[in-house]
Amino acid sequence: MYDKEPVVIDTDPGIDDFLAIAIANKCDKFDIRAIMPVAGNQSYEKVVRNTLDLVDFLGMDCPVTKGASKPLIVPQELSPEAHGE
Repeated sequence: MYDKEPVVIDTDPGIDDFLAIAIANKCDKFDIRAIMPVAGNQSYEKVVRNTLDLVDFLGMDCPVTKGASKPLIVPQELSPEAHGE
C-alpha cells in the first residue's frame, strides 16, 4: 500500500475550509500534522476560534499552531457582511 502524506493545513476556516478539512480528516491518504489559522477575510481572533471549534467538533488529534495574524503584503479586508458575527 502507501504511507499517508503528512500535511500542515494553513487556513482561515469558513464553511468552504471547514468542509475541506473535514474531508481531509477522513481521507486515508493524509496525516494532518497541524492546522495553522491565518488572517483572512475575518479577524484573526475569529479564525482561531473557528479552527479550535472545528478541531474539537471533528474530534481531530492534531495541534493548532499560530499562523500569520495579518496578511504579509496587502492590507487585510474583513467581510463581516458575508460571514456575520
